[in-house]
Amino acid sequence: MFPPFAGSGSTALASKICGRRYLAIEVDDALCEVTRKRLAYEKLF
Repeated sequence: MFPPFAGSGSTALASKICGRRYLAIEVDDALCEVTRKRLAYEKLF
């Protein structure tokens, strides 16, 4: 999965949950940090 505008990382997170590989790009540093934290959280459900 390749979302060119990652935003808060929803698509990357959904890909991770489904066991898919992903590459996301975002220029906003604050949104990058949000995405990093969401993807680092071990217990997704």
